Amino acid sequence: YSQVKTVSFDENGMINPSIFPNPAVKTMNVQFESPQTGTLAVELINTTGQIMQQTTLRAIKMNNFQFDLKQKYPRGSYWLRVRNLGTGEQSVNRVALQ
Repeated sequence: YSQVKTVSFDENGMINPSIFPNPAVKTMNVQFESPQTGTLAVELINTTGQIMQQTTLRAIKMNNFQFDLKQKYPRGSYWLRVRNLGTGEQSVNRVALQ
């Protein structure tokens, strides 16, 4: 048997973002594989699972956005979680901060 995956045929495609630059210093650019519509929750999470920074965006066919780091976080690995609250789809990507 294989894992069951949900397929949705609404106007939003896969989130599957590209994040650059990586490693980042002050800003990360997030570019989606396909345009997103709805409310997007974006969270920067440290390796212990603590949410360091979060923001919510209202998207209408959004292809990309800029995530500005509000402070200087310690260097190292973090996770950037992007969730479409309307569809429930999410993506978690490892990012490095300098």
